[in-house]
Amino acid sequence: MQRQDVTELRRAIEWAQDNPDEALEFLPLKDFPLVRFDRVRDTWNLRLDPPTDTEKARRERFESVHVPCFYACGRYDIIEWATFASFRAMRTRGGTPDAQRNQHIVVGPWTHGSVPAQFLGEVNFGPGANPAGAQLTAQTLGFCDRYLRGIDVRVPTVHYFTMGRNRRQTANDWPLPQTTWQRYFLHSSGSANTASGDGLLNRDEPVAEHPDEYVYDPHDPAPSVGGRVTGVGVTPGPIDQARVERRNDVLCYSTRSPEEDVEVTGPLTVHLSAATSARDTDFTAKLVDVYPDGRAYNIVEGIKGLSGRNLDGVRTLVPPDQVDEYVITMGGSSQVFGRGHRIRLNFQQQFPDVRPQLEYRESDWRRCPRRCGEANDLSRNRGGVVHRPAHHPWFDQVKVTERRRTRNSVDSIHRKKQLWGGSNRVFFRASRILPRPFWRDLTCGL
Repeated sequence: MQRQDVTELRRAIEWAQDNPDEALEFLPLKDFPLVRFDRVRDTWNLRLDPPTDTEKARRERFESVHVPCFYACGRYDIIEWATFASFRAMRTRGGTPDAQRNQHIVVGPWTHGSVPAQFLGEVNFGPGANPAGAQLTAQTLGFCDRYLRGIDVRVPTVHYFTMGRNRRQTANDWPLPQTTWQRYFLHSSGSANTASGDGLLNRDEPVAEHPDEYVYDPHDPAPSVGGRVTGVGVTPGPIDQARVERRNDVLCYSTRSPEEDVEVTGPLTVHLSAATSARDTDFTAKLVDVYPDGRAYNIVEGIKGLSGRNLDGVRTLVPPDQVDEYVITMGGSSQVFGRGHRIRLNFQQQFPDVRPQLEYRESDWRRCPRRCGEANDLSRNRGGVVHRPAHHPWFDQVKVTERRRTRNSVDSIHRKKQLWGGSNRVFFRASRILPRPFWRDLTCGL
């Protein structure tokens, strides 16, 4: 291999490390200083211009894999969802029956690219989360003994760590075969803003309720605190969300304190129908464990960008007042909410997890319809609407309506709750309407 001079690349990396705020706030994204280097450019552009679902399916050649596979990841790993997706795909699409059967995965309360440890963020997960307790070496060697040396060693199909109980467990498949799928709905009397608001999360189907409202300012977005993040200037893992939940642009919906432990194990999904007057926006959802003393630790989160909603490689602005349905995939988790704890679902915009939404001119989109990261102006007005009639005979999802208006570069988003009637439709009264998300498929292991 020909040697290359990486002096300038090293200097650019050191600049980002020494100036994390400047690096995180750099605009436009397509001109980020590291992008001028070949080693970075291809990966960076792939993030800004991802392949279509059709192209990704063409590249996924699971049927060509005929060997056993061993996977390891963390719940706070940015690619946790992709690791489990590959595991599940090989279980169903592997090239031979033996390959499909002989897939094994280990997951714990860890982050990306680091040595597993019992401490992450602000939580001590106990000795069962460190390398010795998790028996990662033993499991890796056991896999090699079984499939390379022919030794009859038992290797669990799924070896997972249940947070909150801090216990390692095994299973024969994922999601767990004994899973009971639960649906939780959002309620309030119109004041779900902040953790002190009246947002309620339970399994009761919603009725006519008062609207909620919050204002999103791209100049002052709610900060990302912990979570599935990696890189300079950010700290991954579970971190107390209390200071973020005091912001008026964060909607919080919490359960009552359970009388007994509740285990949530498996993939989680938010189903959402929404309308927005913004030309583009992101819907975010975050699952939180609320302690009796008020501490609130993030468990898992998911984000949906509207312009990329079709996953066809073409970024499409949101048409004004058009209702559409969005699915926010939050990935998987295994968490026990103990007695006295509450389950909370938050909705917010967050930075630097997600860049503040920028306004695009129509000419920008016509000129580069497949690219994001082009804009660098946070002050332009924003328009557009997304919306969809709420009709589902089985109440599989609470429908969402959202509208954004702009006043002095500040986006106003007003929430209106689902009105359930005989016709099972969404009704509008005001001109300012905010998303009404529904949290669906909460996995409760029995």
